[in-house]
Amino acid sequence: MEASWALALPTLPEIRAWSRELGAFAPLAMVGVMTLQQLVPLFPGGLLIALAGTLFGVPMGLAVVTVGTLCASAACHTMGRGPARALVHRVAGDVRMRAVEARLAHHGPRTVAVIRAFPFVPSYIVSYAAGIVGLPLRTYLLGSLIGTLPGNFLHVLLGDRILNPRDPLFWASMGGLLLLAVTSFLVERRTRRRQAGKD
Repeated sequence: MEASWALALPTLPEIRAWSRELGAFAPLAMVGVMTLQQLVPLFPGGLLIALAGTLFGVPMGLAVVTVGTLCASAACHTMGRGPARALVHRVAGDVRMRAVEARLAHHGPRTVAVIRAFPFVPSYIVSYAAGIVGLPLRTYLLGSLIGTLPGNFLHVLLGDRILNPRDPLFWASMGGLLLLAVTSFLVERRTRRRQAGKD
């Protein structure tokens, strides 16, 4: 039973060949879905990023994900600058949004890069908050590009190697993502303690 189930799974070359047959539609569709996922975050974005690694491999997958990240960030930033502020505060949580807004206000790409590198706050919240506080789009996109690159690379690498769990790079990507998650947790806890001290 298990053997027949395993035989039914497509191999990595078959998956890549299928994505190549779709031509330009496949990467464009991935960028579109990534943007939609940030606007309506019904599931973790990391799943899509890993899927890009499975479909396109590391170099192409990282390029597609980078474009998708920037498009999604720009879309949420634009929404934040529009009439969506009250809705975003209600959905994301007023306290969390105000904390992110306070960190982003009057700061440049470095602050954005740090916040995006350690995702202790979901990326869509950061993007909306950047628009709400009036952070220039160019500044936000530059910080997002720098900050998300390490995590995006690790997710893409994981997706590229996910059908070969004995590969050392599979475990390296898992370890890197675990390190990011632990660091994010520690950063969030430290931020909350600071906020509690100020209150």
